[in-house]
Amino acid sequence: MKRVAVLRRSWGSVVWGFEVFDKPNRPTVMVVGVANESCATAALSFASNGARVVAIDVDADVTAALAKQYPDHIEALEIDVLRSKHCRHLAKNWDAEPLDLLVHGQLLRYPDRPAVAVQSIERLTYALAPALSESRGQVIYLCEDHPEPRGIARNAFRSAYSTLAEALHQECVQVNVSANGVRLPSGGVDAVGRDEFEGLLTGLFLAPAARLGGSLLSVMPGSD
Repeated sequence: MKRVAVLRRSWGSVVWGFEVFDKPNRPTVMVVGVANESCATAALSFASNGARVVAIDVDADVTAALAKQYPDHIEALEIDVLRSKHCRHLAKNWDAEPLDLLVHGQLLRYPDRPAVAVQSIERLTYALAPALSESRGQVIYLCEDHPEPRGIARNAFRSAYSTLAEALHQECVQVNVSANGVRLPSGGVDAVGRDEFEGLLTGLFLAPAARLGGSLLSVMPGSD
């Protein structure tokens, strides 16, 4: 028998990937870097559960294709989040509209530019802090383990990913927002399994323990 877990929050209940968030109080979820497969899966998962999803990437074709799959739930935004000007523009237009969850996929989307990706995570989180604070929201950043890092610099950044969650949460908690990281195994969502990955993100979003923040959760590869 398949294990079923039920977690309750103000939007209703979720049975891993099947229950729809209650309307009209469905949560708003922003997913950054949806040209990456794991990030796209995250966006589609929340949309399929009934959330309002804002899918962000510099590739307009990718965001448009995602929006077509769930036109009533996904909004496509063509934004280069590596550019501070674009982040400020997004925050200015968003204003203080409540944002329940911000999923950062920059470390997956730009694996060869880790320093710039981390800066983007910090910059965008800070810019959207008023919106996140309005709903006492959450921030989750996604990263991926690389079993054979190339050179000292890559090793150093792997270590930095481990401390990013704590540092980010220390800033977020000041405005009643929590922050955590999820480290996927090499291969991303394909290595974990789509159902397991979707259940993990949904569960982390709804679980009261996620409000503690400051943790990097390492996900084991799925079994065949």
